[in-house]
Amino acid sequence: MQLQKRESAGGGALSGLSLKVFGLLCMVADHIGEFLPGTPLWLRYIGRLSAPIFFFLMVEAFFHSRHVEKYLLRLLGCGVGMQFGNWLLVKLFHDDSGIPNNIFLGLAGCLLMVIFIDSFLRGKRRGISLVGVLLSMLFVLFTEAGFIGIAITLAFYFFHGTRGPLAAAYVVASLLASEVFLLQPASYYFQVNPQWMMVFAIVPLLLYNGKRGRNTPFVKYLFYVFYPLHIWVLYLIGQWM
Repeated sequence: MQLQKRESAGGGALSGLSLKVFGLLCMVADHIGEFLPGTPLWLRYIGRLSAPIFFFLMVEAFFHSRHVEKYLLRLLGCGVGMQFGNWLLVKLFHDDSGIPNNIFLGLAGCLLMVIFIDSFLRGKRRGISLVGVLLSMLFVLFTEAGFIGIAITLAFYFFHGTRGPLAAAYVVASLLASEVFLLQPASYYFQVNPQWMMVFAIVPLLLYNGKRGRNTPFVKYLFYVFYPLHIWVLYLIGQWM
């Protein structure tokens, strides 16, 4: 599948690998706060920076990967595998709350949405492409990513290769998706729904230099292995505390 390519906006100090490692660190902080009782709320604040970084890198992969289909299948495969692992742990501990975490499925759904949007804009099978866009959006709404994942992915796709416009689009999309327009008391946005803090992810994103960075097999598959393992380990620790 030949996809439309654009150059990434460069000029920053962080490679794709650096962004990924930073995102992983923020993710670990977030999930420590999620699964371990008695941890400070500010860990969840740090975690708001994580998901946008991985959705940004997913859009980067769409524009630069020669094997987008393989990337999509890898995300879907990992998503299905993680969903099964989550189910097993929940059954083991008879936990009614479950494990909602599975970024793989959200990334896969948003990547599929972008593929269909790109096909539609290039005039290829527009009817099928439009249906594909709508169905992939519907799929994402049933994943952890939800509307926020759709909104920021659209911002990253349509303003790819820019800096100022992408930053503005991302901030607007993330604030709208985070329900800041509801005008709740300040405590709501810090104690109940601090999702708006994802706007601060724009800082590391603007430091991206457009380069992949080191790309060994270990680096390539680090996220796919580390993400589910750290979720399951923290969940187990939380159950035993």
